[in-house]
Parts: sequence; structure tokens; C-alpha cells
Amino acid sequence: KKNLFFKLFFNQLPEEALEKLFKVKKISFIFLVRNILDIYISQVKASDLSSWDSVDTTQIKINLDRKKFLTYQDRILNWYSYCYSKINNKSTIKFINYENIFSNGDVDKNILSSVGLNKEKSIIKEPFFVKQDKNIDWFDKVKNPDTVLGLLNENKIIVNIKKYIEDKFKMGV
Repeated sequence: KKNLFFKLFFNQLPEEALEKLFKVKKISFIFLVRNILDIYISQVKASDLSSWDSVDTTQIKINLDRKKFLTYQDRILNWYSYCYSKINNKSTIKFINYENIFSNGDVDKNILSSVGLNKEKSIIKEPFFVKQDKNIDWFDKVKNPDTVLGLLNENKIIVNIKKYIEDKFKMGV
């Protein structure tokens, strides 16, 4: 049995293409979820550098714009909710936490084992997933941590996408 994986980012495909993908039979979907704050920070850094891979962004700090962040978060959550609603009850959905795949060294092995596959049988020869920002805490990624603390204290930042999506659909939304 062969498995084919591809990574799809939010807003990468138009809705019509997503609809076709969701109709494919015998397909499993994996949501690689990450803290939205880290997604946003990574997006801003990549956009500022005009580079989305193979760049160490650890030393770069951003000014987090409250309004832009909340708008971005709404767009991300709406995209995940849309995808989940189209897939739910039709195909297998598995959530993988982005932070966990970097937990013990071999990232590619962690990704494959999280979906029940063995790296030794994989065609992957070189690491294909490299973390660009080595900072562990968001506090080290922003110039204005008080803005982020304010959002956190107001419960404005969704820190667990999986829980948010599953809770939303349990309530029948």
C-alpha cells in the first residue's frame, strides 16, 4: 500500500479545488495544527523576508498588530471549520500538533509515525520539514509582548485549534 501526502495551507487552493479534493473517496485527512499566534508570527516574518522556507528567523522579532492578528485568526479558524465541515463523517480526520513533531529530534519520523507509517519504508531521504524559528516561547518572537499578554488575558487568542473545531461541531454550529 502506498501513501501520498501533501501539505495544504489555508487559502492555498480556491474553494472549487477544495470541493473536488473533499469528494475523493478513500482519502484520509490530517490537520497539522499549530498555535495560531505562532502561525501569525511565522507568516509575518516570512512575508517581511519574502521567503517561506529554509531561512532561520530566530533572531527576528515582529510588532504584533492586534487588529491584523485577530482578523488573521478569524480567517484561519473559518478555513479549518469549513474544511472540517466538508470532511467530517465522510473521511478519517486526524489532528497532529505541530509543536509535538519537533519534540524529539527526527521530525520526519515523528510526522510519519503519527499517522502509523514507518520512516524506514519511506522514500524520504533528506529532511523535508525544518523549523525556521528556534525560539520556544512567543515572548521571544515579538517586540511588544504587552499586546499579546493583553489578548491572552482577554481570552482572544485560540490556543488549541483542534479543541476549538471539535467543540464547535459538537455544539452543532
